[in-house]
Amino acid sequence: MDSRIEIHMQEGKLIGIIDKDIYDNYYIDFRGMPYAKPPIEKLRFKDPIPTKSWSGKRNASKYGNNTVQINNLIQIEIEGSEDCLYLNVYTTNIVQKDVVLLTLNYKLGVLGTSFVSLCIIVHTFVFNILI
Repeated sequence: MDSRIEIHMQEGKLIGIIDKDIYDNYYIDFRGMPYAKPPIEKLRFKDPIPTKSWSGKRNASKYGNNTVQINNLIQIEIEGSEDCLYLNVYTTNIVQKDVVLLTLNYKLGVLGTSFVSLCIIVHTFVFNILI
């Protein structure tokens, strides 16, 4: 199943997906939601600045970029993007209070030598998050 769902946030409209887990339970999935401007040039090593609003509908069915990191499994190379401040939100119901899984990616170290995905479970969720 790959049905779409649209929500209206303060920043603009998001198009997410309604999907089914391995137990045949439905959940709502919003991927790659920007929560801050990319930390590049003058914004590098500064506190995050909230993202600007967007016009039209933003596709939230694809994950955001990975953080810059060193891949040394086969050969040493730098991969990823500095434009990596995105959230992934998973919930079973958008209207009622329910459990929401919020994930974000972040890096440890200047070159992202340790890639970590942080998962936070909350009971209420406001979509205009400022971190």
